[in-house]
Amino acid sequence: MKVLHILLAALATVAMAAPPTACIKDGECPEPQPEMPDKAGESVPINGVEWATTNVGVAGAFAETPEDFGGLFTFDAAQTACPDGWRLPTKEELLRLCDRDVTASEWTGRAGVNGRLFGMPDDPAHTVFLPAAGYRDTGGAMKYHGSSGRYRSSTTSDDPFYPDAAWNLYFSDVNAGDVYNYDDRQRMCAVRCVLD
Repeated sequence: MKVLHILLAALATVAMAAPPTACIKDGECPEPQPEMPDKAGESVPINGVEWATTNVGVAGAFAETPEDFGGLFTFDAAQTACPDGWRLPTKEELLRLCDRDVTASEWTGRAGVNGRLFGMPDDPAHTVFLPAAGYRDTGGAMKYHGSSGRYRSSTTSDDPFYPDAAWNLYFSDVNAGDVYNYDDRQRMCAVRCVLD
């Protein structure tokens, strides 16, 4: 019986020491896929723009993980929300993120959080996850948390029908990402910074 325990302990030690393998069969192993960068303060190049990998948590600081919804900001508060060395994206930079001729977008979940992956097709190293943070309306009510995202830009509306609006990125499970100019500046939305 003692020999059996020693043998089992030895086998367990060998099994724990052996590295896990993802080989399919006969030693054929797929190429390892690069992981998505996901540390606060890192950037990912997408279509010529360096995007932060996490939302702003509180003014001047990034959230800890890409799945963290972060804070919600009015247009005016968003102008100074990005940490040093970062800034709000312009309308044009949001359009580059959503340029369907170059980039791709996919509704997904990470760590139990709904959102969209934006980036270069088939290249996780050049992809960012934007959580569906929803927004707070001008009365303070939380709207669409977990089912859509609205992200601030630094660009005010140039439409005379919406003089108190600003350009934003909007997405949901059925909307791959649109940039529009009729979002009320007092509405509180998420912030994803770009490298300055």
